[in-house]
Amino acid sequence: MSQPIPDKAQLWDEVKNYVATEVDCAKYSVTESATVITAKICLSGVVALLAAIALFFLACAVTEWLTALLGSPIYANLIVAAFFIICIVLVVAFRRKLIVDPLARLISKSILNPKE
Repeated sequence: MSQPIPDKAQLWDEVKNYVATEVDCAKYSVTESATVITAKICLSGVVALLAAIALFFLACAVTEWLTALLGSPIYANLIVAAFFIICIVLVVAFRRKLIVDPLARLISKSILNPKE
């Protein structure tokens, strides 16, 4: 009741099929991860664009309010510009914590755990 021993040609065909299956599986996994990463980046871009538009209108409203409060549109624009310069300095100062680390975490989670 022993099983027949496969010859070398059969064994080689099985190994080739196994390797081909593993390569296909790896291709599908990489494709899925790339799709998830691309979708998340596109969504982030759309959200960033909408936030920039909202921030523009908010800045215009604050400028108008400060103009009414101060009586000078130049000072109002300078205050709003100073606020944006401070924001830029803070983003540059904390770029690793605000941009690099979350992006690395997003990519590593998408590659290692694509089933979210």
